[in-house]
Amino acid sequence: MTAIERIEFSQSLLLRFIAAGSVDDGKSTLIGRLLYDSKSIFEDQLSNLEHVTQHYDADICWLSEQPIDLKRKYVIKHTTKTVKALISGIQYRVDVNTLELIGGISQLKMNDIARIGVRVQQPPAIDAYSLNRATGSFIVIDEATNNTVAAGMAL
Repeated sequence: MTAIERIEFSQSLLLRFIAAGSVDDGKSTLIGRLLYDSKSIFEDQLSNLEHVTQHYDADICWLSEQPIDLKRKYVIKHTTKTVKALISGIQYRVDVNTLELIGGISQLKMNDIARIGVRVQQPPAIDAYSLNRATGSFIVIDEATNNTVAAGMAL
């Protein structure tokens, strides 16, 4: 069931709609399409959103005995979705003894904590960890060995 109500106030338009149904009825697809068709979301906003979510920063804890390899392909598992990813760079590593931020590094060892850049093949619906722990966390899997190599929190 979908109900749409269109209300116009002088120069602005207020669009209200209600969609009810079971989990797989396509409600979010319908709502997204209605927002797009009603010009409530503009093309530049959509492309900007896609660009932002295809490349994001994250804090990770490196869990693997093998050091990080910036040329290697990884897989990000976020909620129930798995996407191919590259670690685009390491911004800094945290010295856990002094909490000093050490920049200019290209390698992480086991138990290192660092801020990294992540580039994913398909944009996930990811939130900042500070806003939502469930949708702001992820794991990094080595594509070649299928081993979990890091746990991360999106910024």
